[in-house]
Amino acid sequence: MNLASPVTKPPKQATASQGPAAEQRLVLEGVSWPTYDRLVAELENRGIRLAYDQGRLEIMSPSFLHEIRKRQLGRMIEILAEELDLEIVGGGSTTFRREDAKRGLEPDECYWLANALVISQQTEIDLAIDPPPDLAIEVDLTSSSLNKQPIYASLRIPEVWRYDGRKLNVLRLTAEGTYAAAERSLSFPGIPLSSLLRFLERRQSVGERQWTREFRDWIRSL
Repeated sequence: MNLASPVTKPPKQATASQGPAAEQRLVLEGVSWPTYDRLVAELENRGIRLAYDQGRLEIMSPSFLHEIRKRQLGRMIEILAEELDLEIVGGGSTTFRREDAKRGLEPDECYWLANALVISQQTEIDLAIDPPPDLAIEVDLTSSSLNKQPIYASLRIPEVWRYDGRKLNVLRLTAEGTYAAAERSLSFPGIPLSSLLRFLERRQSVGERQWTREFRDWIRSL
């Protein structure tokens, strides 16, 4: 692919959304795949998240609060894996793309658990041959203008945890290729969703060390 090829269609329109202490988002319409591909390369390591769905491009600048919440969720997943003696490989906000589906994004965090050993020695991920992450985290503190579920589905990610600042939803990929809300996680079936949300809320009133200790003690008591 020639990333230097000219853009044949300019973006048709843009919509923006932002809120206090939340993410800032800009959505462009009519963006070509080569343009998206080039932006991924140019914005790498700049803290900007891109989500692309067949011509629609969302550009998101995460806020400090967004990063705190996604890190808390990630920390919970890592502690769960450690305490339950599960292999885990974290992929952070790796860019995942499928040119054939004209879709791509960077999750807030992602993890391989069931397939951790398969990709533990990998230095690059090619979804044409490698398994996708078993679990992705999506934090939306403002209402996203782009529905990312079809993108995640095209990447065949089995499970997405979506947190909006109030609710934590576990979404499982169905045989029909869509996501459905579930009461339990595929990766952590013995962990009740309500308790995870309770600990997310608890972290907002206690320090990191106390919260970590309480969370570990709770897991060990199960």
